[in-house]
Amino acid sequence: MNAVDKATQKSAWISLLVSVFILFAKFFAYSLTHSTAVLSDATESIINVVAAVVALFVLRAVAAPADDDHPYGHGKLEYFSSAFEGGLIAFAALVIAYEAIHALIVGNVIRQPAVGLWIMSGAGVVNLF
Repeated sequence: MNAVDKATQKSAWISLLVSVFILFAKFFAYSLTHSTAVLSDATESIINVVAAVVALFVLRAVAAPADDDHPYGHGKLEYFSSAFEGGLIAFAALVIAYEAIHALIVGNVIRQPAVGLWIMSGAGVVNLF
């Protein structure tokens, strides 16, 4: 594995760890607030974590040299990764739509909005970097 591949793998691991941290922060904020908006953002974070895990596997597979079964290499796995992430986004959209409609029909009381706002703001700043 050359230096570029090591740097790419390291970046993917950092992305995964940060995504997991943000995921837990957002679900913690949801557990305190019961806000549908926070839940939808936490659902999006699940996609980031799963996509980061898939990216780790794809990056490792793509770095493998060409072989008899794959004479041009394994680069097409990147398309699988993109399609898989797109499917996750579509699924999350359905979950978020369901939760939003449920909250509109049944109603939803937000608890501890200030604490939730601070946690979500902190997660947003971490995500920015």
